[in-house]
Amino acid sequence: METSIIILTYNKLKYTKKCIESIRAYTTPGTYEIIVVDNNSTDGTVQWLKKQQDIRVIFNKENKGFPKGCNQGMEVARGNNIMLLNNDVIVTQYWLDNLLKALYSDPQIGAVGPVTNNSSYGQKINVNYKSIEQMQNFAKEYNISNPMRWDKRLKLIGFCLVLKREVMDRVGLLDEMFSPGNFEDDDYSVRIRRAGYHLLLCRDTFIHHFGNISFRDKADAYGDLLRHNGDLFEKKWGYRAEYSMMVRNEIINWMDAPNEASVRVLEVGCACGGTLLQIKNKYGNASLFGIELNENAAKDASLFAEISAVDIENAELQYPKRFFHYIILADVLEHLRNPWETVKRLYEYLTPDGQLLASIPNVMHFSVIRHMINGHWTYEDAGILDKTHLRFFTLDEIRKMFVASGFSDIQFGATHTELSEEDKNFINSLAAITQEKMKPQYTAYQYLVKAKKGFPGNDLKALLLEIEQGNHTEENVQHVNHYKIESVLHYISLYSTDKLKVLNLIATTNYVLKAYEYIIPYLHAALQGNPTDAETLYNLGYVLFMMQEYDLSLRYLDQIVNQSETVQSLIEIVKEKKAAARGTTKMISHASGKRMVTLFPEAENVHLAKDVGMIPFVLYKHFGYDSVLVCYRNGDYPYLSQEVNGLKIDFLDRYYKDSAGDGCDYIAKHAAEIDILHLFHLENRTLQWITQYKSLNPEGKVYLKLDANIRALGLELDHAVLHILGLCDLISVETRQLYQKLSKLWPLKLEYIPNGFYDFGEKRNVRWEEKDNIICTVGRIGLPVKANEVLLQAFNLASSFIPDWKLKLIGPVEKEFTAYIDHFFAENPNLVDKVIFTGEISNKQMLDQEYRKAKIFCMTSIIESFGLVFVEAIKNGCFVVTTKVSAANDITDNGKYGYFFEAGDANQLSQHLIALCNNQEFPRSVCGSIQAYAYNHFHWVNICEKILKALLSAGDTGMR
Repeated sequence: METSIIILTYNKLKYTKKCIESIRAYTTPGTYEIIVVDNNSTDGTVQWLKKQQDIRVIFNKENKGFPKGCNQGMEVARGNNIMLLNNDVIVTQYWLDNLLKALYSDPQIGAVGPVTNNSSYGQKINVNYKSIEQMQNFAKEYNISNPMRWDKRLKLIGFCLVLKREVMDRVGLLDEMFSPGNFEDDDYSVRIRRAGYHLLLCRDTFIHHFGNISFRDKADAYGDLLRHNGDLFEKKWGYRAEYSMMVRNEIINWMDAPNEASVRVLEVGCACGGTLLQIKNKYGNASLFGIELNENAAKDASLFAEISAVDIENAELQYPKRFFHYIILADVLEHLRNPWETVKRLYEYLTPDGQLLASIPNVMHFSVIRHMINGHWTYEDAGILDKTHLRFFTLDEIRKMFVASGFSDIQFGATHTELSEEDKNFINSLAAITQEKMKPQYTAYQYLVKAKKGFPGNDLKALLLEIEQGNHTEENVQHVNHYKIESVLHYISLYSTDKLKVLNLIATTNYVLKAYEYIIPYLHAALQGNPTDAETLYNLGYVLFMMQEYDLSLRYLDQIVNQSETVQSLIEIVKEKKAAARGTTKMISHASGKRMVTLFPEAENVHLAKDVGMIPFVLYKHFGYDSVLVCYRNGDYPYLSQEVNGLKIDFLDRYYKDSAGDGCDYIAKHAAEIDILHLFHLENRTLQWITQYKSLNPEGKVYLKLDANIRALGLELDHAVLHILGLCDLISVETRQLYQKLSKLWPLKLEYIPNGFYDFGEKRNVRWEEKDNIICTVGRIGLPVKANEVLLQAFNLASSFIPDWKLKLIGPVEKEFTAYIDHFFAENPNLVDKVIFTGEISNKQMLDQEYRKAKIFCMTSIIESFGLVFVEAIKNGCFVVTTKVSAANDITDNGKYGYFFEAGDANQLSQHLIALCNNQEFPRSVCGSIQAYAYNHFHWVNICEKILKALLSAGDTGMR
């Protein structure tokens, strides 16, 4: 299969050279052709192109513009695929392979594109590399093919666009009406989608884009061109592309349902449906509905959603009452004649726990006030004083509107503009006239509103009162279970007289109802209220006993001071069951010297505290294995003397040129002595090791552990590879998301087994009150994929609203990042004492102390495997705020114990921080539950027991 790569040039030779050199370096020879269309360059480009033997060139005698030049290349292209590529792009490793996997993943996919550092319409990601070499290193790690990171889009930007030939044949060439360029990609995207194809944005593929080099030198003319071509697009299609194709991520990020939830979403004023389509990317089971007055835009949205082209204020809505989980009004209410009636009317169409999400401009923004006190109220084409706005709102007026409509749990966020020193001085002057606490209302440009229907308002208060009085308990608890646990806990803290009684009643009633997932959070909340309450301790002990968690059960029962006969009897029963369990499950608890070998040649000391070292160590410490880690001598291993004391290391000999050969040599010598061979990652060497070990020791067990960055999803497993993987007695993946995906694709012995932590038998329950006002992050500070600059930017935005909080960045700082830090402090000298870089803390106990002090843990990474910092944070009761990296849902229990934000969005992160730091009731209420969740799901002893049980189910392991 050949891809025709079409590149237009008009001067800028140095960029063209970089582009073509990168194609040659990172694209498989024989899989592509390069076609360059030169628009009469005068800087030596023509002469250089004539010397290139592997490029087909069309030399124009005049500058024909971008659409015409592309069409010339498309007309002569020979490939099965057509790629339009800007000459100011540098491509990267795996780029084309990844894009083509996405393009041919489904017959309905018509075109695909990558993400980059410089683009519009959501194709840009934040990066902090400082050189092309750093960029390539970043891309090599980033570009891991992963279908779960493909998003359907309304349009793709034309800096790198790949389409199938059949699509070009059906849709035609670019519309030359848009010459010299801009909006031809918007137009082409509409035509492709209306022809029945989908567009995919490949978030698993990154290339570098310098951006707009052809227009950079003529900024004014470029602005005029954008307006002119935008008008042409509107004349052709009947709507403004720049408005009607918008994706409102700030609204989507407020949706808090689990990703697998089957939500019904209505967007009023949905335009072409960009926001709805992104909701479908996030919630695969969502049902989409829209209302849009513009019939032309509604036609595009109707390609994937149920759309009504009506006026929301006049039409009779054809939906059932109490039908939608979410209703969205993004920049709509200010355009309506009677927004108050519309909000009140839409209330009836929400489910009992439904939410209305809105964005509304703030007429109290300092810019409006500044103009008004100088006598101006000038309407504009866009902004707060948009000519089409009929109504204007302050924060208080928004609150009144939603309260009057029946909403009782109303949350607010805000978007902000950048402030100059003059702006800050003006805002300070306003605050001096009014109050300091009014500042946030002067800086909020637009309010984001999340209004919950009766949740947790009067209905929930009434239910809790009924439960406290002992009325219809089972029926009322079933109703309470429809609400979020954190909201129920909040309202119990506010309105219940006997809080412990209510918490225990809800927990025990849920046990009767077999609603087990609701039990532990309420009992832990009760225990936080009174750690010595006998009833709570008894209920926890009993429930854990019934869940066969005998050690945990005894831990709580033994804390009861005055033990009644009932308590003593239960303790005896638990002990008997525990002893009996030793006769069955303990046959996997002591392996009588059986040998487990973990083969990981690259292991360094730091790996001993991760899964590479902890799994064999725990199997030695708790299950009686003779555990051996096999690796090259990669430095010193001080953790062997304390953290993993008892774990053995065998050092590989370097006989061969690669680790595959040295690993095979070790297996050849020791296969008969190995009862379990423990391997990592799906690689060619791994397949060799599995095959050799099983041929030499057919009765031995193989455990293959895959990581969470989903490398495996990009692989096409042929029959031979599947056969080798079928020899494994256990293959595990680190996230539920990956397990759900791969279990449908692979007919193999697959299990979900996450990473974990080890507490060395020193479990400590951390109370929220013991913590300081600290936000922390842990890791290698300054790596491009970590995006630590986003956290610094967010803290800067939030700092004036959370003056008593500090930010700690814990870990070694990359040398290249120090210049950014110096610049950050130079720009923000007020944060020198509030932002702390601790450097590396290798002592695990000292690091644990840092987690115990922190209230909020932040993860800003663009991509991340199952980082152990996650589990270390929740083990110590930190509330997590994270990007949607692979393990985010696992760590937060699908958002129950954390908030998510879009990678690179410092503004959204700052809003989360402001909300959490200024209202700590929610994170305080779940602090204990977070720790219980961590111990139940991520403690290495529990995890290793699950590993052994899975291996046991594959046959007799000889574990006695």
